[in-house]
Amino acid sequence: MKRLLPVSFGLFLYLTPVFSQKTEFVKSFDDVNIAYQVMGEGEIPLFFIHGWCCDKSYWEHQIDALKADYKIIAVDLAGHGESGLERQDFTIQNFAKDVHSVVDHLDLKNVVYIGHSMGTSVMLEAAILNLNNTRAMFSIDGWGDIPDVKTETELEDFEIELRKELNIQGFQEQIYNMVKSWYHPESESILIEQIAKDMSFNDPRVGTESGVNFMIYRYKDYTRSLKLIGDLPVIGISSTNNPNEIEFKNYGVNFMDIRMEGPSHFLQLASPEEFNKIFIEQLENLE
Repeated sequence: MKRLLPVSFGLFLYLTPVFSQKTEFVKSFDDVNIAYQVMGEGEIPLFFIHGWCCDKSYWEHQIDALKADYKIIAVDLAGHGESGLERQDFTIQNFAKDVHSVVDHLDLKNVVYIGHSMGTSVMLEAAILNLNNTRAMFSIDGWGDIPDVKTETELEDFEIELRKELNIQGFQEQIYNMVKSWYHPESESILIEQIAKDMSFNDPRVGTESGVNFMIYRYKDYTRSLKLIGDLPVIGISSTNNPNEIEFKNYGVNFMDIRMEGPSHFLQLASPEEFNKIFIEQLENLE
């Protein structure tokens, strides 16, 4: 995957991948190599989880702003970035096991998970695997409404339709056009162009399977998992998604959402200074 660096006014160019920090590797449950980086010497661990067809470099501006005060961990999920491809089932639950393999290897305590987009579902499952050592979760434009659970028959039909829309043949063009179609202000056109290109170069098999499995997860397992986190604090920072706080609270989730008006789905890249200000304020409120 490519690396995104700021130029001006929230726009980015592509340069060499990853940060200057050395990448480490740990084996996941199925022996796939999972790449991660650790930065900072703070006591509170912040664990960053990227979204679909992205990688750990999408958090660079948050890492730069936080590493002086916190212990930062950024991961590449299996099939993304520098992590291995040797997996058959790219599911949300298996991605969560990738995260947990790093958490367990580093013996992290009181973890604050931060997930973007699909990464918020991975974060949810990873927190369930590690509830006793989870301090809070941050959903970055990831949690929207709480969907109705589909029946097995509905899920089968749903998967058929998904695979028609998202398939290995023509994957690069499909993903490029898909990302370009998402909402973004005109001022972010260069950023979105580069992100669309970057995401479209992800491995087609990984992109297809993880995208389909993510959508099935939403209508099969998501609501069950929400019921398992108890009163764990969940802070949303949203732009294109519009989660209903009351709906989540009525569901028993200790949820608060903060709106960022203007930026696209990639708000941590498009408006890093504003995003970091909000994020740091909420981190401090947890302490």
